[in-house]
Amino acid sequence: MRGFRRMATRLGGITRLMRRFARARHGGVAMMFALALPVLAMTALVGVDVHRISTVRANLQDALDAAALAAARSSHMDDAGITTVGMAALRANLQAYPQISLREDLTTFRLTADGAVIAVSKVDVDTLVANIFLPPYGRVLDDQVQVGVESEVLRSSTNLEVALVLDITGSMAGSRIVTL
Repeated sequence: MRGFRRMATRLGGITRLMRRFARARHGGVAMMFALALPVLAMTALVGVDVHRISTVRANLQDALDAAALAAARSSHMDDAGITTVGMAALRANLQAYPQISLREDLTTFRLTADGAVIAVSKVDVDTLVANIFLPPYGRVLDDQVQVGVESEVLRSSTNLEVALVLDITGSMAGSRIVTL
């Protein structure tokens, strides 16, 4: 019987404690903040990597555009020559961005039948924050993210058009029209 009374007393104490917790209203903000903090921290950390990826994409696009222009201006008429010129220009342009590792096996320059140079390139970007704070990220998604861009440049024509415009309006009267 004593064991039963002790158990009832303890259960009554636990019940009173639970009721007191249910009625308490102070500290609710701290609890919500504690629950939301990990989600907010993860979002901010992912934002750092997303910003890095978008910056690398913009830098790669600028470098590939310049390389495609250099390839289009060259005198080569085959894909091998266009690729040689384009790759040399792309490597030179990417030297300013040491955080970008060019995937040369996934970079192509080709000349289409209508005289356009189409360049496609991909690079690997190291993630910064995600690998430090989210260890499974590196094992599941890899330590690098692949970023790709494309550029297309029309080659200039060798044909030259010359136009001559003569102004024979009243404003040219007198010595101006004679001089013309």
